[in-house]
Amino acid sequence: MVLELQDDPNAPNSIPMMCTHGCFLRMKCIGDIFSNQINKGDLPLRYKFLLHVLIQCLSNRRAGYDMADNDLVGLMVALVLNKQFSISKYTFANMKENMTRTGGRTTWKKFWMYPRFLHMIMNV
Repeated sequence: MVLELQDDPNAPNSIPMMCTHGCFLRMKCIGDIFSNQINKGDLPLRYKFLLHVLIQCLSNRRAGYDMADNDLVGLMVALVLNKQFSISKYTFANMKENMTRTGGRTTWKKFWMYPRFLHMIMNV
């Protein structure tokens, strides 16, 4: 694989919400764990830093880097609990969602957002 993520192709790319809620209770999250997004400021320092790094590196957000959606929170829980998680599936799902998101530009132009990434995959 190009990115050498070495994740299992049969691994899930989401974590059940009950597992996520339980993990955030154990992390002593002070915010609303039942909302669609988690504010990184509601977490203790060590988990806040982990979520900050995940938001900066893997989030497909265009603005505002304080909130994490349920998918990214599931990735964080998988890392904390050492559960299987397919980061490749997560990355491709985010790319697909970003390309199909409606906005000011037409969707075919968004294909060019990932030229180097697509070039590496096509070379293999």
